[in-house]
Amino acid sequence: MEKTINSMMKHYKMFVGIGLLIVLIAFAYSLVGSNAQAAFFSAGKATREAAGAGSALVAANVVRHSIPTWVPSLKFLGLGIMLGAITMALGVIATTLRNLGIDIMSKWPAELRPGVPAKPRSAKMFPMLMMMGWMVFLIGLIWAFALNGTVSSY
Repeated sequence: MEKTINSMMKHYKMFVGIGLLIVLIAFAYSLVGSNAQAAFFSAGKATREAAGAGSALVAANVVRHSIPTWVPSLKFLGLGIMLGAITMALGVIATTLRNLGIDIMSKWPAELRPGVPAKPRSAKMFPMLMMMGWMVFLIGLIWAFALNGTVSSY
């Protein structure tokens, strides 16, 4: 399992890109929501209240109420993935330094060579905790999409 995690950590640039893409998509949906907000409030109060089902004003009202329900969860997921990528980059640095230290110590005479310290438990657990955090963000996004159905049905 450790080899799988170490090979995944080397692809931290890909996770930065995925996280950034998710945040940019959320930003684009925020712009759609602000346009719907502007379209809805550009009409007078009497016009907004008299709008019939299926009209552009009703659609703008649905969009302006539904987008704030799930877009923050999407942004958190993207930011969480980017922060996880930073953690992966730090893990790659630590692993590289550890391997270089082992390489250098292998050149020493056996009687002078100190032992290699064991990896701390926190270093073994951080990939699992990071994945758990991503799952929490993903569950939050799924929950927000489920709530969005209740918001837009009213």
